[in-house]
Amino acid sequence: MMIKKIILLVFIVTGCANKETITKIVEKTYVNCSDKINCSVDFSKTFTFDYMYIISEGITEVGINKIIGFNYPYTKDSTTRLILFVKDNQIVYKEEEAVFHNPYSINFPRNKIKFNRDDAVFNIKKQDNRNIYILSAN
Repeated sequence: MMIKKIILLVFIVTGCANKETITKIVEKTYVNCSDKINCSVDFSKTFTFDYMYIISEGITEVGINKIIGFNYPYTKDSTTRLILFVKDNQIVYKEEEAVFHNPYSINFPRNKIKFNRDDAVFNIKKQDNRNIYILSAN
């Protein structure tokens, strides 16, 4: 029984450790894209989810609960943007990004918070020669 628990723990830890950050996924997609004008990233090819949420800085846990429709089980810093991937009302991946201090910045559309699996495809534009990527709805 103890061996099964250890194997499960190793599987969970290594599974979490192998996830790339959103910034790295976008950057890698852009670098490998042969057509920089029509380059896009499809998050459904990286994550298994029903919905993707992009929650702006300043939104508290209470606000997050209202947006996602269930209890957000973590603490969120009010100065970070939160990106959640949710399947069956369970968070399968979360990432917080300090939007003002990150050398690689991903700018998502600000007019929409919730994306279903089919809508989580974004066009990528790189801003000048800086490491800032601007994503727009596809």
